[in-house]
Amino acid sequence: MEKYNLEKIKSVHHWNESLFSFKCTRKNNFKFKNGEFVLLSLIDKEKKIIYRAYSILSSNYDNYLEFLSIKIENGIFTNILKNLTVGDNIYISKKPSGTLIFENLLNKGENLWFLSTGTGLSPFLSIIKNYEIYKNYSTVVLIHCVNYKSNLSYRYYINNIFYKNIINFNKLNFIYYPIVTKEKFINNKRITEIIKNKKIFIDTNLENFSKFKDRIMICGNMNMLIDIKNILQSLYNFYEFSSNQMGLFATEKAFIES
Repeated sequence: MEKYNLEKIKSVHHWNESLFSFKCTRKNNFKFKNGEFVLLSLIDKEKKIIYRAYSILSSNYDNYLEFLSIKIENGIFTNILKNLTVGDNIYISKKPSGTLIFENLLNKGENLWFLSTGTGLSPFLSIIKNYEIYKNYSTVVLIHCVNYKSNLSYRYYINNIFYKNIINFNKLNFIYYPIVTKEKFINNKRITEIIKNKKIFIDTNLENFSKFKDRIMICGNMNMLIDIKNILQSLYNFYEFSSNQMGLFATEKAFIES
């Protein structure tokens, strides 16, 4: 386990029967960029090492690490993870990685969009707490789409604690746009639909996506990534970040599968 840091669980919060988050200690020498992910590792009943990739939800200036996870029935990893309590051990990989860092986007944008489903919210909660992005963009839009209202896990934090702190910081235009698809809610259409029918631009009072003004990050399930990527490329002529070039948008899959 030399590639991992041994950390301790500090707190666990179960949002509902299928979603929970936790905080753990953080080594002083562990560095990461907001938006990156790490490997979490646990020891199962057979003393085997199992691991999964998780985006870091906390900011790189926090003295703890925070993660958001679903609970998967009979999940090999999450069945152990969800039962951790304060003081339990967890191993965190020493080397973070990921594409969802704002340095990967082409410079000179005006609007920064975060499009997420489910636990794909995690990297964006980390990024929006990076005050450097507000020096580069005049408007930041965070869209989070879930099935049920109880899965809007950080809604109170965003609408109250975070929003007030950011407004006091430099009065930027920050927009939080939650979506619930299977219950009655003010916004109930999927992200792909509100882009196609232009509702998101009407609701946010922003113009259609433009490669001259808009930069976009996307994190969620694979189908959502493919659909939105196709929309951006076919309708708006956007190109994606790659190892060879900065992009107008960047994507990453929400990792948790078992």
